[in-house]
Amino acid sequence: MELPGISVEDIVKTGADTEVLDISAEGARIRTTKELKPGSIISFVLDLKDSGEQVSFLARVQWAKEEAGKHLVGLHFLK
Repeated sequence: MELPGISVEDIVKTGADTEVLDISAEGARIRTTKELKPGSIISFVLDLKDSGEQVSFLARVQWAKEEAGKHLVGLHFLK
C-alpha cells in the first residue's frame, strides 16, 4: 500500500518481536522490540494465524514509550 508523498520509515510485522495488545478500525496498540518514533510512518503487517494470511496497513506512530526492555506503541491507521 502506498500513499503519494508519504515515505515508509520501517516495517513492523506481528510475530516473535511484536504483539498486538489492542486493535480497532482506526489503530492499534502494540508491544515490540523495535524503537519507533512518534510521527513516523510505518508499514504494519498483521499475521492472521487462523487463516495464514497477512494484512498490511500504513500507520502513523502516535506515541511510544519504553517498558521492561520493550516498546509500547500507539498506531493510527492511514486511509
